[in-house]
Amino acid sequence: MSIETLANSAARPHSDALICNQLPKTFDTWLERHRIATLAFQAVADVSCVDAEPDSCRMPSPSMPSEKMMVLITYCYATGVFDSAEIAASVPRDAILRDICAGLRPTADSVRQFRFAHSRGIIRALSQVLRKASAW
Repeated sequence: MSIETLANSAARPHSDALICNQLPKTFDTWLERHRIATLAFQAVADVSCVDAEPDSCRMPSPSMPSEKMMVLITYCYATGVFDSAEIAASVPRDAILRDICAGLRPTADSVRQFRFAHSRGIIRALSQVLRKASAW
């Protein structure tokens, strides 16, 4: 199955299992990390609050603006970092994550809460990253 086919299937409901079983473990096996960060920023800009869960636009993270948190989580997922505590702990050690967070430091709890409140938006952003990555 091609990356383009996977990207297109991501837009269909109930295709998460297919995508998870077919994607490489991390996107950084075929894209440079700075390109993934660029794609994450673009994808989050493309994902509107209309597509998110009810009230999620009114539920920003207490430690970071929603857009930055969405980019952070999208980027981390795309590079194989899924644990909330690991995401939070990686920010001070990783130059790209520090740039994404712009000097702010998320907590594991804020990442976890944001993930829960914005799960559909995160899936849509990852789908956008995959679509855009397939074009590069």
